[in-house]
Amino acid sequence: MIAKRYLLLEGETNGFPAIVELPYEKLSDAIEALEREFKRLVDGVFGKDHVIKYDQNGDAELIDDDGIRYSLVHDGGEDSPSFFVHDGKGTVYTGVLREITIHANATELERGYRQAEHKYLLEDAERHFLEYVGFDVDADEEDGDNAAANQTFMDTYGFSIGEAINDSSESYLLDDMVELFERKRDCNLPENDVWENVVQAVLMRCAASRR
Repeated sequence: MIAKRYLLLEGETNGFPAIVELPYEKLSDAIEALEREFKRLVDGVFGKDHVIKYDQNGDAELIDDDGIRYSLVHDGGEDSPSFFVHDGKGTVYTGVLREITIHANATELERGYRQAEHKYLLEDAERHFLEYVGFDVDADEEDGDNAAANQTFMDTYGFSIGEAINDSSESYLLDDMVELFERKRDCNLPENDVWENVVQAVLMRCAASRR
């Protein structure tokens, strides 16, 4: 039986939070990690020059004409410490601290760790792939640059960017990228450089298969 603290983060509309393990024995350290994540998100939405005003309890709240834009609460019942941040574009980022007691043996814990690691690597692969092909996921649906990037990709590889990141597509590439990354990563090389090499290698393989 192992007791661990987790930060549950949600920044999408699918209702499935990302679970981040907090390797802290002290509750105070875990709370500080939650506070840092809150500030990081506020900085990302409002800019690093924005000053968060905290009260004597360390709580914070910003209300404007559009309603509550962000909130940090340390003692608000079951769902606390917790926070939420509105980005003004329809996405609400939330975080809540949880302490979970795990009943698992070493094999089950290792399996769970590997599954979580694979999930995070898939997310990294998607991010680096989209950056490499010049596709901005935050742009409007009718964005001309994205349309041009997708057309160039289709002309080169014979399938769309969307198909490349859709795990139900026959042209799905992210698993191949993760597999190659796990073989090529090197503690002596910056991780971003390894990802760039991996994306290039997988796409070169796709281009060669069309010839």
